[in-house]
Parts: sequence; structure tokens; C-alpha cells
Amino acid sequence: VSPACFSHLTHSLCALANGKVVVLLEGGSFIPSLTEGVAQTVLTLIGNRVPRLPSPYKKPKDEVLQTIQKVKCILRDQWKCFE
Repeated sequence: VSPACFSHLTHSLCALANGKVVVLLEGGSFIPSLTEGVAQTVLTLIGNRVPRLPSPYKKPKDEVLQTIQKVKCILRDQWKCFE
């Protein structure tokens, strides 16, 4: 996940949770990207503008889409948004 994507994820979570979000840092194998991701997350939490994501977006692989559908089917009974 790119640093800009962390910013977008944080922004979306804040919108869903009415700004009540806890962020936890969990390891990382590529320190330069990790530090930039943390910085983008914090900047988003304090209200800075969300950076643009690079274009063009790639279509997810069919295997990924199939896995998402399987997870949605499994969680459908507990999560009404997957009905």
C-alpha cells in the first residue's frame, strides 16, 4: 500500500466513523515507505488534504475479485452491507 493510499484509507475510515479513529503502527519491512505512510496518515488525521493517487488504476486480478466475493458470502449473515 502506498503512502498516498494510507491517506485515502484513513480519510475514508474517518468519514465512516465520524472522525473517531484509532491508528496502530504494526511493523514494516521497507522503512522509507513506512515512515512516509505514517506521515501521510497523521497529516490526514489533522485535516490536511488527501494526496492524489497515481493513475491509471489497474484492474484487480480475477483471483482477488473471486476471493472478495467468497469473503462477502461468508460474512453476509453478520454484515448486512454484504446482502
